[in-house]
Amino acid sequence: MGGGRSLAGDITPFAAPEDLHWAVSGGAVRRERTGGGVMAILPELRPTLVVMLGDPHFLRAAEPGAAWACVPDAAVWGPALHARRGWTAGDVRAIGFGLTAQGVRALCGVPPGRLFDRTVGLGEAGEAFAAACRVAWTGERPDLVAVLAALSRLLGAQPEAPVAAPLVLDPDATVMAQARAAGLSDRQFRRRFAAEWGAAPKVWQRLARVDAMLAALHPRSWEPVGGGDPAARFADEPHLIREFRRLTGFTPRAYRRAVAASGTPTLRSLPLPGEAPPEPAARPPG
Repeated sequence: MGGGRSLAGDITPFAAPEDLHWAVSGGAVRRERTGGGVMAILPELRPTLVVMLGDPHFLRAAEPGAAWACVPDAAVWGPALHARRGWTAGDVRAIGFGLTAQGVRALCGVPPGRLFDRTVGLGEAGEAFAAACRVAWTGERPDLVAVLAALSRLLGAQPEAPVAAPLVLDPDATVMAQARAAGLSDRQFRRRFAAEWGAAPKVWQRLARVDAMLAALHPRSWEPVGGGDPAARFADEPHLIREFRRLTGFTPRAYRRAVAASGTPTLRSLPLPGEAPPEPAARPPG
C-alpha cells in the first residue's frame, strides 16, 4: 500500500487558552490540497472537534462497498479504532481541537465512548460555529482569537464539577496496577474505562503504542513522540509490524514510504491511489 500523488499543505498547532483547558487540550490549523483522491484515515485515540471550511468532506468505512457520507462542517470525531476512508475534492481548510472527556460531554451530552468510531454533527450550533470560523479565516491564516471566542460560545459555561474524575491510562503500566492506584478493583477499572472511552483498556494501550509510532515515523510530525523509543514498547520487530498493520492497514515501512511519496503533513491521513471517490450523485450540489 502507498501513495504516489504529491500533496501540498501544512499543519500549525496552537495552544488552548487556560479558561478552555477543561474542554480543549489544544488545536491545529490544517491547509492541504488533496488532489481529489481518496485518503486512508487511520485510527485516532483522541476525540476531536473538527471544523471543515474548504470543499465538502466525505467519510466511509474501510470495507469495500461501504457508503459515503458527507461530514457536517463542524462535527465531533469520536475515538476511532478502525481505519476509514476520506475524500475531499481538493481544498482542505480545517481547524481541529483535541477534546477532553468533559469537552465531549459539553458538546454532545455523552462520554467519548458513546461516539466510538462515529462522527457527529452539532446541528444549528455547529453551523453557527462553522460560519464564525469561516468569517475569521479570510486571509492566509484564521484569526485564532475570533475562532477561540466562537469556540467558547459553542462550549458554554464550564460545569461546576465533572460528572466523575476521568480515568487516565498509562500505555506502559499494567491495568491491575492502575486500577489499584485509582482505588478500584480490576473489574471496576475496566468497566469504568470502557464506559468512558468505548474500548477495553488493553485495546486502548495497543492503539496508544501504535499511535506513538506514527509520530516517530513521520518526518514532519507536529505531535510530540514522548519519552523513550516507542519501538521499545513492543516485544520485537515482528510484533511491532503485526500490531501496526493490524490497526492501520500499513506496515511501518509502507507508512513511511507513503508519507515520503505524498508529502502529507498529517500523521493519520494517507493517499490511496486507485480507490474510487464518491459518486457525483452522492455529493452536495455546488
